[in-house]
Amino acid sequence: PSSAVFKIEFYSENETEISVTNILGKQVYLQRTHSFGQFNDLIDLSEQAKGIYNLTITSSNRISKRKLILQ
Repeated sequence: PSSAVFKIEFYSENETEISVTNILGKQVYLQRTHSFGQFNDLIDLSEQAKGIYNLTITSSNRISKRKLILQ
């Protein structure tokens, strides 16, 4: 859980898309990265309403999904 900012870290060997959607499925954040190797970044959801969000990290060979709780 966080009040505004979430830290994400992962290793990537391909182009990667990072997407956050709200509980209704509306996309509230999208980032595409071409970096290879260790990836570290912050997702700022301070403009969004409190609630549960879905984080999806997609690359050419993998999809990872997590829930984010904005308090």
